[in-house]
Amino acid sequence: MERVLQDQQTLAKQMELTGQAVARLTLDRHPTPPSSPRPIHGDTRFTEFHHGASSRNREVPPPEHRDSHRSHSDHHSFSRNALPKLTFPMFSGVNPVIWKDKCLDFFHFYNIPETLWVTSASLNMDENSSKWYKTYKLTNGIGTWSEFIAAVEQQFGSYEYRDAVGELVSLYQEGTLEEYISAFVDLQYQITMHNTGMDQVYFVTQFIKGLKPELRAGVQSQVPEDMRKAIMLARVQQQIHFSKASSQSTKSDSRSTTTTGSLWKERQLRDYRKANGLCMYCGDKFDAAHAASCTKRPQAQVHSLVVNNLDQPLSDDVLTQLAMEDSLTEDLQQLSLNALAGTAMGDVLQLRCRIQDKVMLVLLDSGSSNSFVSASFLERVGITPTPAAPKQVKLANGQLLITDQKVHQMEWWCQGQTLVHDMQVLEMSAYDAILGYDWLKLHSPMNCLWDQYAVEYMDRGRLIKLHGVQPSPLAVSPMSANKLMKLHKGNDVWALAMVHLSTPSDSNQPEEVKSLLQ
Repeated sequence: MERVLQDQQTLAKQMELTGQAVARLTLDRHPTPPSSPRPIHGDTRFTEFHHGASSRNREVPPPEHRDSHRSHSDHHSFSRNALPKLTFPMFSGVNPVIWKDKCLDFFHFYNIPETLWVTSASLNMDENSSKWYKTYKLTNGIGTWSEFIAAVEQQFGSYEYRDAVGELVSLYQEGTLEEYISAFVDLQYQITMHNTGMDQVYFVTQFIKGLKPELRAGVQSQVPEDMRKAIMLARVQQQIHFSKASSQSTKSDSRSTTTTGSLWKERQLRDYRKANGLCMYCGDKFDAAHAASCTKRPQAQVHSLVVNNLDQPLSDDVLTQLAMEDSLTEDLQQLSLNALAGTAMGDVLQLRCRIQDKVMLVLLDSGSSNSFVSASFLERVGITPTPAAPKQVKLANGQLLITDQKVHQMEWWCQGQTLVHDMQVLEMSAYDAILGYDWLKLHSPMNCLWDQYAVEYMDRGRLIKLHGVQPSPLAVSPMSANKLMKLHKGNDVWALAMVHLSTPSDSNQPEEVKSLLQ
């Protein structure tokens, strides 16, 4: 009941102030000519509406007061008409602090009474925020401006500062320098808007840390004092880097050497014919009409006589194999000894995860270049991989494996967190999955607590802490067949050992002992 009475009083006050504002606007919009005696009555009407009194009970003011009041009214009308027409700022549910400042500037600019602030602001909220305000008004009433704007900031901006700090810490340059500068400066403004205590040293340090390696060293050596100088130095370093790259010869020494193999002669022949615009099959000059007249294509050539190495024909199978070898040598991946042997020696962690009620044993390993998932485990959980470009994976024992499948954005559950990453498919028996250097780099900086068998990192503004499986002494305990089947069904059997029980022979025991035992 008290809330209803308070709202009624607030509405009554708003109506009174609205009437006063309408009266002032009416007087300003219809000024009275100086020669007419009607301004006295017009001014009296405005005074009557403003104060709520009857004209019969009021005395006519003296002429000096009328002239003074008319002059003041004319000056007030001129001031009102001189104000530019501005649009009230709309609120879309983003950056409530900025919207609050714009609203206050608008209220003070047009001298709007404070009792109308909440109503004016609520009329300029978009669909989602207006729905929230409807719920808020039913629960808390209209209330004051301070209560209203505090509720808006709590609803729409309570996590803005924390999210901006998390994004700034994990921001690294992946595209162009200008894109990185734009993203960094935007986050800097969001943080400073909530916390003015962040000095320039903090922002400069984070900015330099996120630059690409070829730009970072040059900027850091200059020790910039503020963001303006750091951005200028980064742009200068980028120009220097581009000028060096353009001055290099197309045949640089850094170009990777061609790998030798069983088809090195064919490779040289193919490159020679390609560079000179010759036919891959016969070695003649190639043009648009040559394909129909070539006599050494596989389907038309039955026998061929090789005169020299440059006349040797190249089949489609040979060309395909050469292209595959080129793609394999471009990106050689590695798998560590722990991932190969199923051990957990050094700075690694074993994580117990789940996919579709199946336990997935994952090794967090910085010694492996990429992240892999076992092909047999995917078949067990019913996940179908997609084809991918073939790549070589070098094992710790020197063996080379081929991976030509991957699982895009594979999801799994680990200690209350849902993790997502692109996984390459590989035949592995020791672990179900390997999280390699590519996953660690994606979530850097990462805090490794090796004494606690745990790691910490920030993901979209949230602190995630994963605990590894701590080593325990090996022990053999009895287990029922039902429990073993349950563990096997959930893929929770990590290792098996066959134990042969032997009964002691009683052939050497005396007959008296044998009869006693029986």
